[in-house]
Amino acid sequence: MARKEHTIFLAFDVPAAVEENYVFGVWRLFAQSVYLTRKKLAPLKIATRHYAALAVLASSNHSATQSTLVQVMGLSPNVVLAMVDYLDGLGYTKRVQNPRNRRENIVLLSKKGRTAYDQAIVLLREVEQELLAPLTGEQCQQCVEIVKKLGSSAPPTRGLAIDF
Repeated sequence: MARKEHTIFLAFDVPAAVEENYVFGVWRLFAQSVYLTRKKLAPLKIATRHYAALAVLASSNHSATQSTLVQVMGLSPNVVLAMVDYLDGLGYTKRVQNPRNRRENIVLLSKKGRTAYDQAIVLLREVEQELLAPLTGEQCQQCVEIVKKLGSSAPPTRGLAIDF
């Protein structure tokens, strides 16, 4: 059987030597994951980082300071500020002044935000199922375990310019 010379991916030709590279394969899977995630979360008008902020709030008794979001998410304060402004605009969060420190804001997860978070969980499970569809049940478990292990051993990504 003849080997194909190039693969068309993201509107450019990929030579076979590049396609065979493991790192390219990981990047390709990442790109597909980002694409599917954006598509699924679009009805909620949020991106992955907004979902992550909602998850932090949901797991923190529905509130956290902006500085906590900066620390936990590994984002810069100005990015978190813009993200909270956006979530406030959607009605998913509400910002209030910290009564113990007037210079600090507390971000509260609204009822609408909790509903959006719950919907996002379901949508992201659909993405997971779609990405793992080619695998058997056992392969899915192995893949998830390997990805978690690799992810937990990776260095922090703070400061990387990845739009997710």
